[in-house]
Amino acid sequence: MRIGLYGMPTAGKTYILDKIDFLEVMSGSVLLNEICPTFDSEDDHGKNMAREELAKRLLGVESFIMDGHYAFGDKVAFTDMDGQLYDVILYLYISPDVLIKRMRGSDKNKKYLSYDIEKWQLIAITKSDSGISGPELAKAHIRLGELLAENIDLEPADTTVVALLRGGIFFAQGIYFKLGCKFEVYDPKKGEFTRPTTKNIILADSVINTGKTMVHLIDDDVKVACCVINDKAVPLFDDKLYTVRVSTNSFVGSAVKTQKGNKGPDTAMRLFNQL
Repeated sequence: MRIGLYGMPTAGKTYILDKIDFLEVMSGSVLLNEICPTFDSEDDHGKNMAREELAKRLLGVESFIMDGHYAFGDKVAFTDMDGQLYDVILYLYISPDVLIKRMRGSDKNKKYLSYDIEKWQLIAITKSDSGISGPELAKAHIRLGELLAENIDLEPADTTVVALLRGGIFFAQGIYFKLGCKFEVYDPKKGEFTRPTTKNIILADSVINTGKTMVHLIDDDVKVACCVINDKAVPLFDDKLYTVRVSTNSFVGSAVKTQKGNKGPDTAMRLFNQL
């Protein structure tokens, strides 16, 4: 079995790997520097080329555990080849307050304090291949909704956030909790959209792939919010979009635990612990 051990800098991945004596242990950073000695000075494209080459080489290894990172701040380090490589990904969650304290005491990791540590870790948790499902994932969606809502300047008394079922329910709750606006739900599979009576509407979903479900509902007072949107769908919404991040990755949500080709873990099934 090929296992990825993911987590933030200073989370304790090295400590855990040093205790493992029943499985081949690999250091992702060491192997990357062997493949590309100039790795640290490469641009994003060069680093991703090295990461993909490492993943290709390790596909021939039957069993191991290796540390890794989904992202460094806003820059995603996880590649499509990583998604194909691992059978299981374990995510080591540590409280953001503890991470910040550890980083302050580490000369090697102080540089990461310039990032929003909480948001960075939340995004890593929500990533399709994080291996995290159920309540912890739902709580991450709620918190990201709250953080996003800090940038939404609408009158709460005249605003309704509408959760698209099922995947948008927790993210929409986060927006609702922070704004203190009105709240409704809408299931696109069960009928036409009934517009709330408030002036401002926020349609909230966890993931937007093509945008086809939402785009025909948009007007001057209807906006869209999501955890992640595919880059090809962004132009459909222009300045009516609130999102945590934009991704080039796209797949069909399915009853699988890791992404293989054009199929990946269904977000709603992950949120409701059904994978």
